[in-house]
Amino acid sequence: AYAVAKPIGLAVIGYPIWLMSSMKVFNFQNDLIIQIFFLIAAIAATFFILSDPKKYLPDIKGFAIKAVIFELASIILFGGYLYIRAFNSNLEGTEKFMDLAMLMSSGKTDFFPFFDFWAAGKDVNYYYYGFYLFSIPIKLSGIPYAVGYNLALGIILVQCFMISAAVIYRIIRSIPAAFFGAALVTFSGNL
Repeated sequence: AYAVAKPIGLAVIGYPIWLMSSMKVFNFQNDLIIQIFFLIAAIAATFFILSDPKKYLPDIKGFAIKAVIFELASIILFGGYLYIRAFNSNLEGTEKFMDLAMLMSSGKTDFFPFFDFWAAGKDVNYYYYGFYLFSIPIKLSGIPYAVGYNLALGIILVQCFMISAAVIYRIIRSIPAAFFGAALVTFSGNL
């Protein structure tokens, strides 16, 4: 559950924001509303954790050790990805420029669905929820979308690796085997 908490948390927080902006209840450019949603989620998570942690985590010390290993591995993998990406951060090839355009369009729109950047005056008619979810932290952090795009690619890589490792660990109960299996899942198709 810990491995999927971040992506599911972003999706759960992002859905009501997207829904209200799709129904034109509020403008997506209103950062205060988005910040309030994140604050409410943080308060709810805090109360959930403080309610009775032994009920949800009978072995808190064991969980803490695994969480620290998990987070350290995430930081090392993310840093390694950013180091490699720093030498080739161009948006050349396949659909990278389209991905950046979708990310920018979803982050700069007032309401959803946003205007299609290829078909002027029309709404985008394909899947954009993932781009929208990554546009939220990029928008709130104030970093340029080109930088945020490269960071989002790193987050996708790290989450793929960590979720794979968590599933494999759940089955095998071996941290080295979980990381080896996750490396196979994440990198074997992308060599």
